[in-house]
Amino acid sequence: MKNYICFLAITFWVSVDQLIKLIINKYFFYERFIIIPSLLEFKPTFNTKSSYVNFQLNKYWNVDIGETIHIIFSFIFLFLLLFLYDIMKTKEFGITLLKNILIWGCSGLLCVLITYLFWDEGCLDYIYLKPFSITFDLKDMYIDLLAISAIIYLYYYHRQIDQIKSNDVKEYFKQRIALIKKRIK
Repeated sequence: MKNYICFLAITFWVSVDQLIKLIINKYFFYERFIIIPSLLEFKPTFNTKSSYVNFQLNKYWNVDIGETIHIIFSFIFLFLLLFLYDIMKTKEFGITLLKNILIWGCSGLLCVLITYLFWDEGCLDYIYLKPFSITFDLKDMYIDLLAISAIIYLYYYHRQIDQIKSNDVKEYFKQRIALIKKRIK
């Protein structure tokens, strides 16, 4: 998979997520129906708690960490994802799986950022998982696919990853910073 294919895949998945949300918000927000009895329902709602962690903090301790913290963490995670992808692709093992991690991670994180920056009402979740009383959307599934892909990657390539030394990562980071500084000048 070439890098432009990754970019197209990310653009596609982010667009699908946002287009579905726009259509649901405009035409189907007040619709409710069962998809799989006792399991899945179509039940659109705006999640104003930003994340499952924030929801739980608010529910049990009346703590709300706010959107600004979520935005900052999303940018940090996006930077780390791109940085780790950049390092790991130079090691040349598990490239296809690594690109899947990049696609699902960037798609999910960009959808999170779009939600925080452009959806004033909160995150439009529309799939209700009845046994767990959780409502989610495609963005959440992208992040789940990121986690699953990362676990599979770590399972198959943990020996190769163990061989990477922290000095290699530090040196790589210094080289990237120097390259960025050179391009800026």
